[in-house]
Amino acid sequence: MKKQFIHSAGIPIIFVLLITIIHLYSTLNDIKLSYWGIYPRETKGLNGIISSVLIHGSWKHLFNNSVPLLILGTALFYFYKKLAIKVCLYSIIFTGILVWLGGRPSFHIGASGLVYALTSFLFLVDSSENITI
Repeated sequence: MKKQFIHSAGIPIIFVLLITIIHLYSTLNDIKLSYWGIYPRETKGLNGIISSVLIHGSWKHLFNNSVPLLILGTALFYFYKKLAIKVCLYSIIFTGILVWLGGRPSFHIGASGLVYALTSFLFLVDSSENITI
C-alpha cells in the first residue's frame, strides 16, 4: 500500500515541479507569460486552454495551486489510476473552454480550474464503481 501511494504521487509531483520551474524561469528572467493564458472569446486566447495551467502570476498563486494539486492528484492516481490521466486532461480542457466562453476579457492563468475539477471528481464519483471515460 505504501508503494502504491508513492507511485500515485509521482505524476502530481512532476507536474508541480514543472509549473515551479516555469515560474522560477519566468521570474528570474523577468518574462511575463500571461499572454499564454486564456483570453475569453478571442482566438489569441485559445492556446491558453491548455497552457494556462502551467503559468502562475506569483509565488503565492503557485503555492495555493500546488498544495491542492499534490493532494488531489495523489488521491486521483491512487484511487483511479486507470482514469487519472484522462480525468486530468479532460478537466484542463473542460475548465479552459468554460473560462474561454464565460470569463471576463483579460488573460486568465493558473491551475485553479484543474483543482476545482479534481475536487469535484473525487467527491462525486464513487471509487467502487467501474466507470469509463
